[in-house]
Formats: sequence, C-alpha cells, structure tokens
Amino acid sequence: MRDHVFIVDPIDGTRAFIAGEETFAHSLAVVRHGVVAAAVVYLPALDRIYCASESSGPMKDGQPIRASGRERLEGADILTTKAHMAPEKWPGGVPEITRHFRASLAYRLCLAAEGRFDGMLTLRDAWEWDIAAGSLIAEKAGAVVTDRHGMGLRFNTPEALRRLRG
Repeated sequence: MRDHVFIVDPIDGTRAFIAGEETFAHSLAVVRHGVVAAAVVYLPALDRIYCASESSGPMKDGQPIRASGRERLEGADILTTKAHMAPEKWPGGVPEITRHFRASLAYRLCLAAEGRFDGMLTLRDAWEWDIAAGSLIAEKAGAVVTDRHGMGLRFNTPEALRRLRG
C-alpha cells in the first residue's frame, strides 16, 4: 500500500461496452491515505463527464449537481439489479421502490449524485476501481455512501474488494 495512488477502471460496465450500449464509463480516482481526494467519471459514448474533489463540489458537464436527499426507501427510484430485489434478500419484505438499471457502478453512483435517481444499491461485493471515483462524486453531492455495515469506504486496501451499500 502507498500513501497516494490512482485507482483506474478503463471500462466500467464492460458488458454494456461489448453490447454496444452507451452507458459504459472510464473512471479515475486519486486516493490519499485511503480516502478519495479527486474523481472523474467519463462516459465517452454520451460525452458526459462527472467530477469532484475534496475541495470542490460535484459537477456534471461543468454544472453543479446535487443528490435527491430522499430519506425513505419506500417509493424511491433506485438503481439496482433485479436479483437484488429478490424476496429472499429482504427478510422484512421487499421495499416498494421503482427499480432501474445501468451497467456501470460508477455511472449509477453519478446518477444518484445528480439526483436523477434517489439512490443506488448493490448487495454484491464491489471492486475499488468500480466505485472509488463515483463514491466521492456521490458523497460531495450529498448522498450517503457506505458499506453494508453503514461504515464509510476506505480504498487502497490489500484485498481491493468493498462490501458496498450506497
């Protein structure tokens, strides 16, 4: 582990890229002492760019963005996979949400950051390169980004795998 690292995902949303879809992304994060200090997510097929840093607010194509601020899951528009909404994953009952999907985890975090959706949820473990940049953009936009235990995310760890909920 180093004090300062770049975390790069050259194609986040590989399946979308292979299928010729537009929602794959390039993702870059600068991490200092385990915390993302600067981030960029670029969707080349859409010519859309999201960015944020520890000292500046989140932007989409040069314009400020803000998360929805919704506090309740019921009735929310959530980006997640169909499999994550299976009844066996929700002992208290599947929440009443409207489910949406995009292949790229970084893009999902950015869509939540700009308030187009109320949040994103993944119950699978996620690699650091899939979520580092998007997590800073979402946090700076006012979204809460945590692991499955409600703890903040740390990056540049030996296993590079996060147990994410955001």
